[in-house]
Amino acid sequence: MLVQNNIFSKVMLNQFTLIQFKNKLFKNNVFFNDLTMESDILRKINWKLITGLIIIVCNLFWIWIHLNLFYLYNYAEILIFMPYPNWILILNSIIGIVGVCLGLSVIRKKIKIKLGILINIIIILTGALFELFILIL
Repeated sequence: MLVQNNIFSKVMLNQFTLIQFKNKLFKNNVFFNDLTMESDILRKINWKLITGLIIIVCNLFWIWIHLNLFYLYNYAEILIFMPYPNWILILNSIIGIVGVCLGLSVIRKKIKIKLGILINIIIILTGALFELFILIL
């Protein structure tokens, strides 16, 4: 009881209100400091670099798939039941090269992240629709 009264009297002597005392108490809280450190780390991350690299990797995979199919259709001794035409495979490889250039322009900050992702999704869906359309016919 005496200890509580001493703390309370010290608080009253320093003319703290309850809100100011609570603010001081939470400022020194470790959890609060961790949250501010995490938000500082998130601000320092170069999101354009990460997004651009993800776009580049996805498009390199897209190029590799179609050039590998082109090689298998033309130069390997494999019989394939329903191959895609060569022009579809070349067109999709060109679409992948455009996507790599798009990822580089996101990294160099020439276009915004959302616009780069949107254009990349549109061109890859266009290539996939070409494949589907040819496969249906």
